[in-house]
Amino acid sequence: MKKSFLILLIALLVTGCGAKPSTKAKEADTVIRIGATPVPHAEILEQLRPSLEEQGFQLEVKTMDDFKLPNTLVEDGSLDANYFQHIPYMLDFNEQAGTHLVDVLKVHYEPLVIYGGSKKTLDEVAAGDEVLVPDDATNLSRALKLLEEAGWIELNENKDTATIKDIVNNPKGIVIKEVVADSIAPLIDDVPYIILNVNYALGAKIIDRGLQAESISPETIEKTVNVVAVKEGNEKSEKTLAILKAFEDPRVKEFIKNEFGEAVTTVLK
Repeated sequence: MKKSFLILLIALLVTGCGAKPSTKAKEADTVIRIGATPVPHAEILEQLRPSLEEQGFQLEVKTMDDFKLPNTLVEDGSLDANYFQHIPYMLDFNEQAGTHLVDVLKVHYEPLVIYGGSKKTLDEVAAGDEVLVPDDATNLSRALKLLEEAGWIELNENKDTATIKDIVNNPKGIVIKEVVADSIAPLIDDVPYIILNVNYALGAKIIDRGLQAESISPETIEKTVNVVAVKEGNEKSEKTLAILKAFEDPRVKEFIKNEFGEAVTTVLK
């Protein structure tokens, strides 16, 4: 009797191990989770929802103001993709954090802009005026080149990788302070000027305080275009291919143009 019971128990265990995935597991596999900064990225991602649903997927957009978290969450598998950064930032993050992110789609670009804080025009600049700039390597060099375009500083030949040390002349006597990008907008009224990514300016509703944008050349576009990124190895996954197909919907391109105008320029084909 005991032997028969033992055989039955083993059979049940074997059957259980070979059981089909639960309904919840199946549902979870049809959810696509994408991390993004709120504006414009998360708003653009919402336009993917109809196409993804037609493909059998549910979209979850995880909004965050942090520039690091979306990458670490893609690396550990908590997110299927993210959309907030340009390629130079992603490559630098990979190097610094040991992550393995790759871009799969170029979507849009945004210029860096000088915004007026306590001063309303560029002509008001005076010695001692503070200018807040992003502290990450790629956006810092862009900010410094923008200040050079404005005639406020001069850089040496290391323009594309410029840091504060590469300033060779500061005729206006400005004081440049490096600040984490997501902390700059709230400080706009406390300083004469800030330089900021358009996505943060849109979110903070200060876009109308822009005074000068960086020059946009084909080279600049290539370096600053914002991309959809996934973990290396997932470029051809079912979810990634569904995301790429959803971006082909002409309504996505139309939304970007109508909603953001010249502040956000799409490169979608």
